[in-house]
Amino acid sequence: QLIEGNVENLPCLNNSFEFVLGESIIAFTDKERVISECYRVLQQDGKLVVIEMIIDRHIDKGEEEKIAQLYGMKELLTENEWVQLFQKANFKRITIAGGGTIAETISGYVEEPEWNVSSHIPNELYEAWVQHENVRLMYQHILGHRIFICEK
Repeated sequence: QLIEGNVENLPCLNNSFEFVLGESIIAFTDKERVISECYRVLQQDGKLVVIEMIIDRHIDKGEEEKIAQLYGMKELLTENEWVQLFQKANFKRITIAGGGTIAETISGYVEEPEWNVSSHIPNELYEAWVQHENVRLMYQHILGHRIFICEK
């Protein structure tokens, strides 16, 4: 069953789910609100499993703001800052199940993408992709992802 709703105000009863899964969602929202909502809808001993973008260490505030703005995020968080948010929402056990920097993740995939420009895709999308690629290359050693498993 597909349930459409707002992740910041889930249309679900308390203690409804054994698992809540998410991939690159929370970073683009009111993080505290969404994590609290996930906690609310999880059954006792339920698990929240999410893959989220991280920054290994904070850099110049202006640079971080440019990256966050490009991706439509309020801020970039370190692994430890994510863990603190999960703890604040009362998750009792937080496990890091994997992840790495962009450089670590793509080191085995060095192929360059083919650029067959389509006339059906607006130039703005290609320009956004170029901006993303520039950020990816410039910050590949500090931007990455983590897999968080949070137990209620």
